Amino acid sequence: MVEPYASTAQLAQSGIVYERLFSEAECERIRSALLTARDWAPAHVVNASDTGEEAIELMPEVRLAEVSEFAGVRKVMNRFCRRIEQKLVPGLVAEFGKSDIEPQEFCAIRYTQGGRYLPHRDNGGSLDHRAFSVVCYLNEDFVGGGTCFPDMGFQIEPRTGMAIAFPSEYLHAALPVEAGCKQVLVSWIRGGPAIAWI
Repeated sequence: MVEPYASTAQLAQSGIVYERLFSEAECERIRSALLTARDWAPAHVVNASDTGEEAIELMPEVRLAEVSEFAGVRKVMNRFCRRIEQKLVPGLVAEFGKSDIEPQEFCAIRYTQGGRYLPHRDNGGSLDHRAFSVVCYLNEDFVGGGTCFPDMGFQIEPRTGMAIAFPSEYLHAALPVEAGCKQVLVSWIRGGPAIAWI
């Protein structure tokens, strides 16, 4: 079942920070720049075995997308980092009372028709340094592809230039793209001591 879109009140109650990072014109320029990135590759999953050992694997039945770490277009990454620091970090500090946080991991992701990422958490194991996850939507001219939070019973409707930031331990999913191509920028923010999650 596809969950309904979140209301502003639901976002505030859930601790999800929702802000505009880029204008539509800026998003168009970013999408054009990303076309020239030289490192687009199938997205991997960090998979833990029963023994606790981790492996980085291609698992298209779980995650079907392409990822770039901005090879040849580092200026996009730098601009994304600055906007997170200016527009999202203050909200996270206010919401969670942490001042020692900074964005340190970045990538661009594109989901074509059928692209998805099943419910998962962005931290744990070797990824425990991740305190918050950031997703910035670069377009909205596709069908499907919402960001779903199953435990909260709602999804985020992608809107061009808007970004969400949330604790990396929140269970979430990229719902399947039914038509078109969804493009996002993603970052993980490192934190200090453990946060009292709501």
